[in-house]
Amino acid sequence: MTNSHEEGEPPDAQPAQPSGRRHSGAYRASVVIRRGVLVTVFLAIGVMLLLYFTRPGPRDFSTPLRDAAAKLPAEMQSGTTLGSANAPLTLTVFEDFQCPFCLQFSAIQEPALIQEYVRTGKLKIVHLNLIRLGAESTQAALAAMCAADQNKYWSYYYRLYLVEADANQYSDERSNVGRFTPEKLKAYASDASLDRAVFDSCLDSGQHSDSIIADQREASRLGINATPGFALAGHSSWVGAPASMADWRKRLDQALASPATTGTK
Repeated sequence: MTNSHEEGEPPDAQPAQPSGRRHSGAYRASVVIRRGVLVTVFLAIGVMLLLYFTRPGPRDFSTPLRDAAAKLPAEMQSGTTLGSANAPLTLTVFEDFQCPFCLQFSAIQEPALIQEYVRTGKLKIVHLNLIRLGAESTQAALAAMCAADQNKYWSYYYRLYLVEADANQYSDERSNVGRFTPEKLKAYASDASLDRAVFDSCLDSGQHSDSIIADQREASRLGINATPGFALAGHSSWVGAPASMADWRKRLDQALASPATTGTK
């Protein structure tokens, strides 16, 4: 006759019970584990709350953009260039019209550069396109080049960034959501007092596609792969705007005081 117990084990033997010490150790281990899980959960919640309450809030870039457009020295513009042809410094700026940091630069720092360095004949600014955020960035760049054909690039430039500022693009970045469709870009052209027949034909034909490609190649040559990107002719090129106007002044004043070298890297 057989049974379910292992051979040699008494038929009525019971499983050994854990000693009080072993039971107590297992209990303590389970408590430690539970406490560790709770600490991890609370830390995760704390991090989420910190990120929520320290996220960038809405910033008013619309007002400074309108102010910059009103103060633009229109007599100093030529296509995508602003400033005297004889200015000792040339700053090339690579932008994407959907880039939130380009919006910040255009609303806050660039107007100060225009007032302090462009108006005084020390600097001219040249804008080129570096597409990084999709189809609507390309359409916006093409439209801006069409505005440049009518020597109204800068008015149109501010109009496009005002669209982004009003949509809170800096704090709530969203790309390719219909702000820069061909139809809307044409409407913005009317806002900037462009000849619509000429503008519409230019945009519909993709007239400046080759120029956009050439801008991308120039950015690549300079080692610029993100926006905003900057090249100070004969001195240096870099990505990302300096943190403050004090940093801009230091960089530009040093360049003014030193001879330019061949190339910009």
